[in-house]
Amino acid sequence: MISINRTNDTWILEKHSNNIEHIIYYLKVIKDNKGDTSKENLEKYLKLANFDGIYTPRYKGFSYATMNNKAGVIRAYNLGIQRNASAGQKQFLIGPYGELILKHYKSIKNLKKIIFTNFYFSQYPHPKYTTQPEFRIFPWRLVFALLQESRLDKTLYDKEMVYFLPFIKNLSLISYEELLESILSFRNLSTSEKEEMFNAEVNIGSQSNIQIFQEFGFDMIESQKKASEIKWADLTHQFQYTLNLFKELGILNSTDTGKDNVITFNQATPRANQPTPRRLSKKYSLDSGLEGYFNLLQEIYSKEQVVTKEDLLEIDFEFKIITKVPDILLQELGEEPLEFVGFDSPPVLEGDIERMEYLSSQSENMSDYTEFEERIAAVMNRFNNIRAEALGGPGRTDVECLDLMKDDKFNIEAKSTQTSLPSINPSRLNNHMEQNDALFTLVVTTAFAEGVRRDIQDEKISIVTTKIFAELIRNHVVSNDLDSFDEIRDIIEDNLGQPSSLPLAEYILSKFGSTFTLNN
Repeated sequence: MISINRTNDTWILEKHSNNIEHIIYYLKVIKDNKGDTSKENLEKYLKLANFDGIYTPRYKGFSYATMNNKAGVIRAYNLGIQRNASAGQKQFLIGPYGELILKHYKSIKNLKKIIFTNFYFSQYPHPKYTTQPEFRIFPWRLVFALLQESRLDKTLYDKEMVYFLPFIKNLSLISYEELLESILSFRNLSTSEKEEMFNAEVNIGSQSNIQIFQEFGFDMIESQKKASEIKWADLTHQFQYTLNLFKELGILNSTDTGKDNVITFNQATPRANQPTPRRLSKKYSLDSGLEGYFNLLQEIYSKEQVVTKEDLLEIDFEFKIITKVPDILLQELGEEPLEFVGFDSPPVLEGDIERMEYLSSQSENMSDYTEFEERIAAVMNRFNNIRAEALGGPGRTDVECLDLMKDDKFNIEAKSTQTSLPSINPSRLNNHMEQNDALFTLVVTTAFAEGVRRDIQDEKISIVTTKIFAELIRNHVVSNDLDSFDEIRDIIEDNLGQPSSLPLAEYILSKFGSTFTLNN
């Protein structure tokens, strides 16, 4: 059987909504409000959804986080893109697939083809989800190809999907024929034998869940088994969400495999009141009306490579993905070639340098921390050869910078603190660099303790105080010397593994004659 390295790193599938009517509703609401996804507007959209019978709150009130998840579903399905428009404000732009859905949603035939095509081009890496850099695959393209295999009777069982597919990072690393033969061998096993194979995989559970079970007195082996069962349950849940969407649209057909062929995983830690059962019990086939269309797509795009973040800002990376609309689809829909205009360049914010300085030491809540990142991006965008985007969020750097002349990237981490930054986690920053192909990281903070010097030693990381960073930008703005960030970048790169505050201060003094008090 094919050798697949099964770990906690897997495909990530959307599991917040699989109701196409609800997705269409939120697309329309956001578009009608010109993409304004500020906090107050998101709450308003949720109230509208409640009034229209689309959404019923589980608890009292209307959660900003809930509506943000609804907008996240649209991003997950590559129907739109969101970015920071100005301090504290977010803008959502409906992409080509979203626009096509809004135009053709009354035709189930057209809607089916739009969604199918959209998923055909869906890929890892994905803008919304953080996967390891090794993931370079069109996941659903693989699923659709297997559903066309006569050797598999043009069917796939959910057990087969969950057991084999979400761990495949890159098709070049495996043999398609070997995968096919392994699925056939797996299919010939009894349900109990399949269950044993699932249970034998004990390295896929998350470390946090393993620790929880250990805290409740389970030994390491049993904790790994139980944590892995939770992972299998979660993967089952994720697949079912997307498969149910496909079933609702008529992209896939499904049948139950019978009560004797069910495998159940319990999704719960010891802290849960009761486990949530996740069942593998169905087999699927592709709608026969899509087979010819899939083959047409394969003729043109089967050898295409995924879009990577290399030499692209996150916003441009996402833009390239959501705008991959093939002419074949437009012809099928009777549409003219689409002209999709993206976001304008990030704005230069009034008082950005002063506000950045203030927020560095005076941030009191998450909104302030976010604005601190946005202000750093704004000051970086003053340089003609730099494009910067505030990202933030789990697994991502705070500010991503693209050097337009050198065609490469570096990161900026914004550390707001009222005192001295006590430490830095270099492995986390290195992971951020790996995720977005950045060459180095500059940390900007109010002040830093001596321990920080040790943390960044021998790392591709430097650190500068906000005061010096602000003075640096201010002098360049006042002198109208904004053509290039190169001189500053050279100093930072020469001081990787140590603070760059002193050499940057000396640069300011020699170039502009400015003086100020140096703390770090």
